[in-house]
Amino acid sequence: MEHQSFFVRLHTWVLYLFIFLLPTQLGTFFFISQSYIDGIRIDYLAPSLYLTDILALILIMLMIGPFLLSKKVVFKFRDIFSNKIALVGLVLIVFNVIFSLKPIITIYSYIKISELWLIYLFITQSRLHPKKLLQILLFSAGMQLLLVTSQIMNHGSLQGIWYFLGERSFSLATPGIAKISLQGIEVIRGYGTFSHPNSLAGFYLLLYGFVSFYQPFKKYHILRNMFLAITIVLILFSFSKIAIVGLLGIMIYISLKNKTHCFICRASQLIVPIVLGGIFLSGVGDPESIDKRLWLATSSFKIIREHLFIGVGLGNYLIAQSTFSIPYSYFFLQPVHNIFLLITSEIGVLFVFYLLYLLRENIIKLWKTPVGIIVILTIIYTGMMDHYWLTLQQNMLLIPVVFGLLLKHKSVVK
Repeated sequence: MEHQSFFVRLHTWVLYLFIFLLPTQLGTFFFISQSYIDGIRIDYLAPSLYLTDILALILIMLMIGPFLLSKKVVFKFRDIFSNKIALVGLVLIVFNVIFSLKPIITIYSYIKISELWLIYLFITQSRLHPKKLLQILLFSAGMQLLLVTSQIMNHGSLQGIWYFLGERSFSLATPGIAKISLQGIEVIRGYGTFSHPNSLAGFYLLLYGFVSFYQPFKKYHILRNMFLAITIVLILFSFSKIAIVGLLGIMIYISLKNKTHCFICRASQLIVPIVLGGIFLSGVGDPESIDKRLWLATSSFKIIREHLFIGVGLGNYLIAQSTFSIPYSYFFLQPVHNIFLLITSEIGVLFVFYLLYLLRENIIKLWKTPVGIIVILTIIYTGMMDHYWLTLQQNMLLIPVVFGLLLKHKSVVK
């Protein structure tokens, strides 16, 4: 009994620590020969290990361990081959690896996908108290707000203890740094412990919609409203136009949905977000941003056309993208800013249809609830404009956590 109590406490504390550290990116990259393009190291092509990966591995072991130790568990490989759906998936994965441009990168990418899937399974089976979960999210977001505000005031990173949470070193003079011009004054965009302000904005936009509509949080009004207020500031300080427009859309929808007879209250709930959002949207960022996105999208269509059925291999998009001539005077190599074009380029249309078939039931369940609709639409909307849901650590880990919480709740799975 004592050992059981110890493992229960360990399970709980590791899970809470994992969720608290979700926005961080303390880790290391392992640059192999396939991680270089034209002699330049590419982070996206390098296997990595983050602190959150280690915590996730501990959680997965705590979940799988009891099953492996149980004498009742008998795994037979022939069970896979008797399941036609699983067999089709296995065949598609094998073909995607065999015909990928860099098989080692594809194999690593599937290991990463397996981690995300196991995290999702773990979250669906975990016992998370809504109040404690909301408190952890609040403290974690508060930490990000402190750092983001300090970065903007300091015109660059702070380092020190923040380095150990994954803050990267940068200043206004750093080449390629994300900044904005407000009335002729250059302001650095809030990075926090993220690799880019857009990644931070998408992370907290999804959490804003999730926390706003997730029923177990609604009875904790003060904690919930404090968290939502902090996420609003974080999104605004990221100066991500896509996320700010998304935030305004959710806020206006909530305002129209609220039943109140106070005209002034209703008007202020509509006008204040629009005015405040308009101020932050007025900033001038990278003038070539739209042109770059269109060029990447055009390139992705060419890649899809040439590798229509099997794709270039999961995680191999940049290898294929590097074969196109860069129309800029500087080195520019990024994933296409659209998760649907990105995933189709990498795994092909056959695998995409297979995934849609696998996910159809859960999507239907989620679409029947307001929180499910908001979460799905947020990912679709931001995913059409950026790639971080498929490429960056914090955003990738957030998805199985959010969907795990949704699909374990009785309002969704009933």
